[in-house]
Amino acid sequence: MSNTYHDISGIQARNATALLAHGHHWDERSEYYVKIPSIEQPEAQGAGSVFSGVNDYAKWIRASVKRTDPLPLAVHKELVNQRAIMHEEEEDRIPFYSQALYALGWVVETYRGLTVVGHDGRVPGFNSLMRYLPELEWDIAIFGNSNGAGDIAEILCWHLIDGLLSVPTPERLDWTALQREYHEKSKQEEKDRLQSKPLESEFAMSVPLLQYAGKYQNASYHDLILEVKDGKLWADSSVRNFGFVLSLDHVSGDTFVAEIRDFLDDGKRNVGADSQCVQQPASGLYFQSQLATLIVR
Repeated sequence: MSNTYHDISGIQARNATALLAHGHHWDERSEYYVKIPSIEQPEAQGAGSVFSGVNDYAKWIRASVKRTDPLPLAVHKELVNQRAIMHEEEEDRIPFYSQALYALGWVVETYRGLTVVGHDGRVPGFNSLMRYLPELEWDIAIFGNSNGAGDIAEILCWHLIDGLLSVPTPERLDWTALQREYHEKSKQEEKDRLQSKPLESEFAMSVPLLQYAGKYQNASYHDLILEVKDGKLWADSSVRNFGFVLSLDHVSGDTFVAEIRDFLDDGKRNVGADSQCVQQPASGLYFQSQLATLIVR
């Protein structure tokens, strides 16, 4: 795998910058793909942010199918040993598909009675798909350089698998319609979250808004500097890996709704935020679904 790198500096050291693809996200306002810059993201190594191509990944999948070097047979077996049940909504279950189980870096399931092993990847501007069917010794790797490339990869992958299994055309799922349905559902759910308005405050804030402003610290997120802007708490944390911009809408008491906007692909998500006001001014901030530990001053 001579064209696989862990960071931008590794690509530059091998004079391979000209081969580097650029990620993109779709801007619905301009109806145009916007290029996303490639930056060093060392904290994501291992979980993602690997710079590579389908030729190198095809070698890795083929080694997994054949259970050959560089890993011993015992390790190959452990990698696909199922360890956890993956949650999925009943309404999202796909016909002829089994419950997905998580192994070590691989998702193991069955489709029409055959084992399917795979894992998808996503970082801002890029999507990847890997699948293999061990009984048939068939495998595939698909890369795409846009946030929406994962949908296309899924459609293509399952179209090829249906062809491989000689599924009669009338019995095949409409993978395009299925992916469009998932996409529209996800898009509507996100729109509903972002457009939901905080309830009118039942309780006033325990301290004036200005006293929530200041520097907060966390071992993972480091410094978070809250300021008051246009009557809201706001933080510009874009100058960092996985940069974001944060705004807080007051709900009730010391509870806020936080909108987190990704700096690279402009994606948005809402989470709850609770302030801990054991002293004046506010001494800490919890982000629900984001942090298990308190961000403190």
